[in-house]
Amino acid sequence: MKRVRPLLIGLGVVIGLLAILVTVAFTSAFQTWATRKALAAQPDLSGTIESVSAGLKRVEIRNARIERQGAVLTLPSATANLPLIDAGLRDKITITRLVAKGWVLDLTRAKTGSVKLPAATVQLRDFSLLNSAHAATAPVISAPPVVVTEAFRGVFPLLRLPVDLSLDGVELEGEIIMPSMQGQPPARVKVVVVGGGLGAGRQGSFTFDLSANSGAGVAPISAHGLHGTLTATMDTPRSFNRISSKAEASVSGTQFPRGVKLNLDLVLAREATREAYALTLADGEKQMAIFQAGFPLEKPAAPAAGKLGGTWKLNLRDPDLAPFLLGVALPAFEVVGEGDFETDAAFQEIRSSGKIDATADKLANYRPELAPIGSVRLAAIFALARRGEALQIERLSADVAGSKPIASLRALQSFEFNPVTRELTANPAQDLFGITLQGVPLAWAQPFLSGFAVTGGDLQGEFVASAGPQGLVLRPKGPLTLSQLSLAQENKPLLNAIDLSLTASADYTPQGWQAVVSSFTAKSGAATLVTVEAKAGQLAGKDRPIKTTGKLLVNLPAALAQPAAVGSVQFIGGTAALEFSTSIGLKQELQAKLALQDLAVDPKLSPEKLPTITTDLRADREANGKVSLSLPVLIERAGRKSDLSLTGSITPEKAGFAIDAHVTSERLVIDDVKIFAAPFGPADEPKAPMAKNPPRDTVPLWQGLTGKLTLALKRIIYSEEFQVADVMGTLRIEAGAMKLESVRAEMGEGGEMKLSGGLLFDSKVMEPYSLAAHFALDNFDSVPLFRAFYPSKPATVEGKFHVVSQLNGTGANLAALAAHTKGDVQLISKSGIFRGLRSDTAEAIKAAPSTLSGIVTGIGSLLGKDIAEKAEKLGTDINKRGKGITDIAAALAEIPYDQLSVSLVRDASLNLELKDFTLISPEVRLGGTGTVAYQADVPLLTQTLDLRLQLGVRGKLAEQVKRASLLGEAQDSLGYVAFAFPVRVGGSLADPDVSDLKRELVKAAASLIGR
Repeated sequence: MKRVRPLLIGLGVVIGLLAILVTVAFTSAFQTWATRKALAAQPDLSGTIESVSAGLKRVEIRNARIERQGAVLTLPSATANLPLIDAGLRDKITITRLVAKGWVLDLTRAKTGSVKLPAATVQLRDFSLLNSAHAATAPVISAPPVVVTEAFRGVFPLLRLPVDLSLDGVELEGEIIMPSMQGQPPARVKVVVVGGGLGAGRQGSFTFDLSANSGAGVAPISAHGLHGTLTATMDTPRSFNRISSKAEASVSGTQFPRGVKLNLDLVLAREATREAYALTLADGEKQMAIFQAGFPLEKPAAPAAGKLGGTWKLNLRDPDLAPFLLGVALPAFEVVGEGDFETDAAFQEIRSSGKIDATADKLANYRPELAPIGSVRLAAIFALARRGEALQIERLSADVAGSKPIASLRALQSFEFNPVTRELTANPAQDLFGITLQGVPLAWAQPFLSGFAVTGGDLQGEFVASAGPQGLVLRPKGPLTLSQLSLAQENKPLLNAIDLSLTASADYTPQGWQAVVSSFTAKSGAATLVTVEAKAGQLAGKDRPIKTTGKLLVNLPAALAQPAAVGSVQFIGGTAALEFSTSIGLKQELQAKLALQDLAVDPKLSPEKLPTITTDLRADREANGKVSLSLPVLIERAGRKSDLSLTGSITPEKAGFAIDAHVTSERLVIDDVKIFAAPFGPADEPKAPMAKNPPRDTVPLWQGLTGKLTLALKRIIYSEEFQVADVMGTLRIEAGAMKLESVRAEMGEGGEMKLSGGLLFDSKVMEPYSLAAHFALDNFDSVPLFRAFYPSKPATVEGKFHVVSQLNGTGANLAALAAHTKGDVQLISKSGIFRGLRSDTAEAIKAAPSTLSGIVTGIGSLLGKDIAEKAEKLGTDINKRGKGITDIAAALAEIPYDQLSVSLVRDASLNLELKDFTLISPEVRLGGTGTVAYQADVPLLTQTLDLRLQLGVRGKLAEQVKRASLLGEAQDSLGYVAFAFPVRVGGSLADPDVSDLKRELVKAAASLIGR
């Protein structure tokens, strides 16, 4: 007894614990917690439940909100009377009463399914296309193993329940909010379902009532309704043997005073030897759609041997359906047709035949952009079959027409084609099918050209397909043509009256496919704009690239005469020839050779012949997105060559792209580059002035770019006299800066140029761009630079210079930065020759005394010997007096200086202010200020000069100036005495104008001669 007592105590404890667990399990709080946890475990469900209460015979849910893929169900309450023990232990669900009212199913934000296609990535390595050699060696692709799905055994096996079911009463009442369609407000559909009596050996009956008011509220259609009954008979607690439904859809409103009704009759029945299915859609006596099918039940000896087959008929018009679509607009249409179909239980052999006659009009009712299509009719007769992966065309004819025939398709024999293996079974002596485009309206393309307007003739052509030696061959019976094509964007014409012609063919074989464009031309009147020849192909197999090759020839004057290019470039002769090859697969490659030849412009723009330009572009894009680029350019003109090459890579990064580029050249003639400005002609329209308050950039121009660009230019030739050599340097691009590093070049013999600086961007300040740059030029010989502009004249300044410049500026954008950037330039030379005061003064002075002397001498010879001797002496004195002024002009024409310095500052108007001009020589000293007026697109040395100088002299030259009465009284600390008048220099730096000085010297000479 003592041994049994502990056992009884332990058993009592276990029973007590079980009682506690059962009590807890049947408490609402525990059930709610368990339900919420189960809901949270579902990855595609989310929501809340206020409470769950489940007893032995009753389950109640309150205030539930469940969301799945945007669809939201709100359920205030739901109760079900059912024995939970039977459901849990006996797989038996007996619902005596199910009630759910006030629920709302909101579908306005429900997500529709979508299919994501993998992005195509490509590379171009092998440019050979599909040809006979490839066809001979390419592997034949065998059909992949067919995945056989479970055989169809009828509809009713699919409806078999996993538990015994009995449903005595159902009361469902709620609302469904439909998504908005075509701009209509969301429609609210009220749903009421009442019924019961479903169980083994019984026929359950349920009535349903769906009603919706028009979403617009004031439409001529005020209400929709769907009312009907659904009956289902169960032969066992888990299976059905008949399901049927009769429903009537109705519409009422001012547009339909008598109302509109549509009857739906559905029957699914399992008979002794077959299952029968029937669906009928009717409007009174008119049957709009009939679908009838049957499936024989399995026999033990031949399971899944039956075939599902039936017939269909259609007689539908848009007025039959439009009233029931909750305001969704339909085009005007009519579809009449009938046919039959048959398939085996595994859906591996499917056959269908029939005929259909359909018309459509007023497509703008459905989508406004389809308005240009107009009225279309399709008439087709077909007999098609699919056996495994193979498609069999037994009979097929189709005609599309509008107001006149548009296109037609005719099968010319019965044939079979497998798109997987690309095998074709047909009579090779007879064509397979023909396609005739009698006149496809160009307006049909308009819906796909948003923002553009297209006009022109109809697309016409004819093709025929045949069974070639290895597969399908599509060849033209004539060119595909399109006449008078015109294209405009926002009423701005782009193309005008272009005639297109295309002759192309295609091959499709087990080894691959190939398309050939043997001729494509675009003409405007009698002028040919473009001609193209091309091929494209792909060998069979996984990840094989698509390869293309081709040639393109453009008649530049004719092509540039089109509205899109008028005024941009002005060629009267020339062609652009392009040869290209591509390969598009897992990687991408592009190789293109471009030649611009025989270029010519109007002689008024440039009498010189333009260069020939050739380039050989190579671009590779790897699978990770990195692009490698090589672009060498060769310019040939007048027997000489210039070259420029860009190479590098662009690598995608999280925040943009990283570049690593190199610009190189062996020899670059600037004149050969500058001459290409001629085809662009003079600017006909003045440039718009910059706005007073230009928009502020929030990100830098180089946003998303990082990396570097390096320069390596061996020779840059401005002229035979002025050249720059070994230009080297690096431009670095960072998130907030562009920096020039170690930029240098050789300028003539012994000259060296250095440039450094940076452009910064700071989004936190009002003027985010800031520039700071430093320029230095040592031992620079000025003579070649002046000779480059005026080869026949001596250099204005001849000497070796040291130049230093500093630029600084800020701006809200780059245009404002350019306008606000200022700087200073310091030029210093220790020795040289200054010719800025050079003129023809001496020649003018020599002419005056010689003429006067000749006159005096002539008069003297007439009056006698004594008078003649006196006249000769007077002429000699006159020449001596003029020579003094001539010597002064000669001394000022070429001034050998010991020091020359110039200080320049760029002002807000981009003018150069000469703050200080100082020249010191043994006998001459010059000092003054002036400006070089900025002129767009004009070299600095030829821009307008206005220089005001104070001229001082000493020594022998000072004595000559004094004798000419041109010397003032002021003397500086170095002993230079100023001229009696200031000297103004105009013209330009390369060709100075000293006419004021000349005039004063000639006046002084005349005064001396007259004494």
